[in-house]
Amino acid sequence: MRDALVGFHSTYWQDAHLDDPALRNAHGELRFPLTDKTCLEAFTTLLRSDDPVAVGIALDHYEHWEGLRHVLDDSDLADAYLPEVLERAREVLRRPISPAEVSALNMIGTEHAEPGDTDLLVDILGRTDSDTVRYRAVWAASGLLDGAESADARLVEAVSGVIFDPSSQGTRETAIRILADRLGAGADDVLLRAIREGEPDVQVHAVSHLVKTGGLDRHRAVMEDLAESWEERPPAHFWGQNPVDLVFGKPHSVHWEGHRLRDPDLRRAHRRLRLPTADESYHDAMRTMLESGDVAAVGIALDHWWDPEGALARGGEGARQPARALVLTLIQEILRQPPSPPELSREYGPLAAHLTALSALGVAAKDDLSVLADSLRCADSLRGQVLGTVSDVLRSVGRSHPRLVQALGDVVCDEAVPMSERGQAVYLLGEFRSDNSVDVLLSAARRPELEIQAAAALVLARDETFAEHRPMIQALAVSWPEEDVPTEVIEVRELLEDSDEE
Repeated sequence: MRDALVGFHSTYWQDAHLDDPALRNAHGELRFPLTDKTCLEAFTTLLRSDDPVAVGIALDHYEHWEGLRHVLDDSDLADAYLPEVLERAREVLRRPISPAEVSALNMIGTEHAEPGDTDLLVDILGRTDSDTVRYRAVWAASGLLDGAESADARLVEAVSGVIFDPSSQGTRETAIRILADRLGAGADDVLLRAIREGEPDVQVHAVSHLVKTGGLDRHRAVMEDLAESWEERPPAHFWGQNPVDLVFGKPHSVHWEGHRLRDPDLRRAHRRLRLPTADESYHDAMRTMLESGDVAAVGIALDHWWDPEGALARGGEGARQPARALVLTLIQEILRQPPSPPELSREYGPLAAHLTALSALGVAAKDDLSVLADSLRCADSLRGQVLGTVSDVLRSVGRSHPRLVQALGDVVCDEAVPMSERGQAVYLLGEFRSDNSVDVLLSAARRPELEIQAAAALVLARDETFAEHRPMIQALAVSWPEEDVPTEVIEVRELLEDSDEE
């Protein structure tokens, strides 16, 4: 409603004032015309005047969708004025620093730019100190830059100059995009200069558009050197993408994101892991990092091994196989070690190495559940996290393994283990079975702790072998106190009563 009452004023002249009453009346008629005839008369009055503000307003009204065509009952009537409008726009641009040139450039734009406009655009880009004018001139120039072979060298140079002009804060990135989109590899020299000489944001845009046009294959060494200098702290993101990832590929890692390896050989190996293919060189790089003894390098390689965006994305399950035995060994070693140095991972701090190992364990154990048994036995302070991984893996595969069942039984029967972890182990014994599950649960039921007795007895009471073990469970239930008991005690007694009624 407010817009309808105000009407379209202009694009670039909102704060300008028309001194001539006739021009002010024409502007008012243009915004709220009585008829198409009076509207067009008002438009031409402004367009043909000597006042640059009036001319600019007229050009804005012709170009903008809310302008002339919007208020005409027959919008096609505006088409007849296009040649005059374009000629007037070019006339404005021929004048030295005309205030209306921004409207003129906006009117010509990419749609109406002609080869004959090259001199005008080169001149304007060379003399203007207005970033708004510069932006509109670059966009108009983009309509004339159509392939490296056909582009006018003077125009390419003029647009390129915007990239290195400190006053072009809002237009430099646009100039980079236009040159890359229009010239492809023909813009390489300019974009490489931007990489060498530009400010960080300019460098990011130059790299991003070089990648887009295939420049990474043409200038990999230069771009990798720059990306490597950003590894820990990229200066900016490009459309939400980390420019380092654009050059090196993804992922960097999961738990060590942003960490820059100091050793040149390890950095080269990391680069290789990030390339999109998996061949012998990929496996050599994986092995180099896993065998390095460098905490972060080992962690990064393990992340590449387990993360679906790493080895799996590059070569399927087969890409994981060559390093599998080494990965299993490293998982156990890392779980025995203290937390990693916090400065190596800005997001996960001292937890990074252990989280990496647990993530790798969650993948490796799906093919061999006995690996979980080994991890439980060496977990110690990480036992709770390992039990969480055990739970996730067993839920995924839907079964257990005799060695894992025994390892869980050892946790249940260990008085030094916190009761919450012992209870979690009983739950896993009951939920996921193997051939020796009942024997391990019977051993747990003989423990002196009421919580463990009741938890194991409840699992057995729900088992198909309940009838066989009922006398033992009945004897336990009789020995338990009547008040302040775990909920498992109540549930066992209820099951016993229900079976008596049957």
